[in-house]
Amino acid sequence: RNYNPRQGYQLTAPLSHTSGSTVYVFDRWVLNGAPQTLNQRVLNVDDIGVAADTAVAEFKIRRTLQVRSSNPASGISITVGTPDINNNQNGTTPFDRLYKDGTTVSLVAPAMNGIHPFKQWVLDGVNQPLGQTTINVSINGTRTATAIYYTHVNGSFTAFCSGCPGTGNQVPVHSGSGIPEIGNVVTWRVTNARPLSGGTLYLGASRTFFNGIPLPLNLGFLGMGASCRLCVSVDVSLAFATNSSGTATVNVPIPNNVALIQGSLFTQPAVVDIGAGTTVPIVHGNALETRLGGNL
Repeated sequence: RNYNPRQGYQLTAPLSHTSGSTVYVFDRWVLNGAPQTLNQRVLNVDDIGVAADTAVAEFKIRRTLQVRSSNPASGISITVGTPDINNNQNGTTPFDRLYKDGTTVSLVAPAMNGIHPFKQWVLDGVNQPLGQTTINVSINGTRTATAIYYTHVNGSFTAFCSGCPGTGNQVPVHSGSGIPEIGNVVTWRVTNARPLSGGTLYLGASRTFFNGIPLPLNLGFLGMGASCRLCVSVDVSLAFATNSSGTATVNVPIPNNVALIQGSLFTQPAVVDIGAGTTVPIVHGNALETRLGGNL
């Protein structure tokens, strides 16, 4: 365009331009080689000089940032560090934001979703570091960032299979306490047993078979009481001793191994009881299933 000297003029660039399937977004004017203010689409030129002016409207490709979540797939509030071209910023999954090519955007996920801890971001299918709630995303194409939350599985203790009586017709009682989840310590407890006596806590992976023999197995043929039964496989034996109240505890740390989650450990105490009145002076308590929990 030709203008009279010192007349001055104003140029206004469109917010966006579409070419084929590509959308371009205005970035800035460059006047005579000098970059102007970002996103200022109106350029006022005083035209004080006598030389020709060159004004270039620069555009950048519009890119999409897809923000998603898993467990749950919706409802996670994400903090977005940079407003997009429509001045949208924070959002609740799932949502999209539109940026100019080359923009870097930080995303921050909450550390907890109810009882479910944050696990990791997955960026375009690539796992990011565990527990890192903040991620910086370079918007150089369509990017998808997914906030993953752990599935929390509760552990539990469940008694099964009754025990048999010893001194004074007392039947040992077996129970559990602590948090039955990986990375924690489980306490297996025996009460109501003969005081100041030794015992063994059977620990096994099965409540249905031991060395091919179906469980529970009545142990009367060994000289124990007619109601004494073996109810768990004896894969490991843990020794204990009761105190003057007939109580004993066995503390066992559970490895922090996600492969153990939703698995079960089966325990049953056997207590030496010389007052049981049986050929073999051993009585059993009830058995206990410890179902392991944790974060998947």
